[in-house]
Amino acid sequence: MYLTIVLELAHYCRYRGDDTRVGRPRPTDFNVQLPVDEKMAKLRHIALATNDPDKTAEFYKSAFGFREIRKIDSELAHGYFLSDGTLNIAILKFAKYDQLGKGLDYVGLHHFGVVVDDADECAQRLESMGAECFMKPPAEERAKGYFEVKFRGPDGVVFDISDRPWPGSEPLPGP
Repeated sequence: MYLTIVLELAHYCRYRGDDTRVGRPRPTDFNVQLPVDEKMAKLRHIALATNDPDKTAEFYKSAFGFREIRKIDSELAHGYFLSDGTLNIAILKFAKYDQLGKGLDYVGLHHFGVVVDDADECAQRLESMGAECFMKPPAEERAKGYFEVKFRGPDGVVFDISDRPWPGSEPLPGP
């Protein structure tokens, strides 16, 4: 009796009777066309923390053909901006400020960045939703080119917003 129930349950979990697998996506599940929303913010930046930016940047350039946009050397971090033509990929060794609370020797995905229409308006909306803004450069710093506003989401994940694209990334679609 027990074996029969287990086999019937296993069969049910594999097929729903219409030969559709349960629990596994069908190949057509990934071919979804989303409506184009011109006002939608766009993911345009990912930062990887590493202890060896030279070796890591060279690996991604060789492995995927990413292009080096520029070398970075600031009091916060040093490394490289790479790009695939759409997304800016920062390969960084952080030097001063532990944004994640994991130590400056942390290696891995560090944060992501989203281009928005209006950074000030978006920052107000995020703060009203409970997102912690922990790094917002003054207006004069933003005018000089430092343009990221950093937040922590509800689960502590760090993300940036900007109303300007990162070097090598694609801007928002025009009106």
